[in-house]
Amino acid sequence: MSAPLASRASRFVRTGSPRFSALYIAGFLSGSFFVAHEAPPHLLLWIIYWITFCVSVEWLNRLVDLPADRINQPLRTRWALSFGTRGLRRATFVAWLSVVLLSTAMVALSPSDAPSKTALAVVLVANITIGIGYSFGRVTKRYPGATIALLTATLVMPWVTGIAAGNGTLSSEQWRVAVAVAVLLATVSVIIAGAKDLTDRRGDTLIGYRSVWLTAVENGAGRTVLITALVQFTVGAITVTQVGLSVFLACSIIAAGEVSVILGVRRARTRADAIAVREHVYLVTMASVVSIGIAVNPSLQFALVAGVCVIAWVLMSLLAHWNKHLSRKSASRMSALLWPRHSLTNDSVDSLA
Repeated sequence: MSAPLASRASRFVRTGSPRFSALYIAGFLSGSFFVAHEAPPHLLLWIIYWITFCVSVEWLNRLVDLPADRINQPLRTRWALSFGTRGLRRATFVAWLSVVLLSTAMVALSPSDAPSKTALAVVLVANITIGIGYSFGRVTKRYPGATIALLTATLVMPWVTGIAAGNGTLSSEQWRVAVAVAVLLATVSVIIAGAKDLTDRRGDTLIGYRSVWLTAVENGAGRTVLITALVQFTVGAITVTQVGLSVFLACSIIAAGEVSVILGVRRARTRADAIAVREHVYLVTMASVVSIGIAVNPSLQFALVAGVCVIAWVLMSLLAHWNKHLSRKSASRMSALLWPRHSLTNDSVDSLA
């Protein structure tokens, strides 16, 4: 492969944001360890599945959101079109076909127990449906309810898939814990996921979308921050009766992260601020998934696994992602937003457009 072609291929692959597979894998392994106290059989195939699933979702999202992304993310769009629109379509088709084949293989390789196979098959079909639905931003962004459901599934479904792949039988108590953790993960998504819209405001206007989440945060000011903390602590208090004190402590950490996201959104005034906040959202999300995973799987083995996922996230962010937003400069800017040296006005974040 010639150097220019290799460079184009590298850029194209990076637009698939493979780092998010580390987030999926962390949630997936949390579910697997919860039900079976170990990683699922055929772990390498599962890792390949999640990486493939990740780039499939991202490439389809690039394809569907081309008009808006030409404004919101021009560099990423140019890289995604390294081989033209037709190349992006072909790669997306091959990636999704690979997901279907991998899903079929994982079901075929699972134990012969019929209920287990059926549950895993249903979950994997749901993953494909949700992954495709999430990517159609032009459609779902017009319906806030659908958008919220798809965003929450991003964190919940890896957990559910891990439980299904663990090949274990859940007791009634474990079922209560599994549902409680799913609700907790959904809450994390709902509270902070909308902050990602901060960098996409100009392009989103092309599809007639106005972020309900951003509107609420901008208009709510201090009330939003207070409600955020109360919601997370309430969910934690409810969950603690099902899981234990460790999850409540994890909720406390997560609530602090969520409040920091909302404060960052409130204080962001430039595009550089918005980029720093968006990257902070991903860090808080990763920390939330890992914290919950460790809380429900308090073992050294899982802690090591979670650590590997975090390291993989960092390395892929630095080496295999289309941007370099995970940086000391971005962290410094986010820190300045959280602890400003002087008071900031309540100017609209629309200045970012």
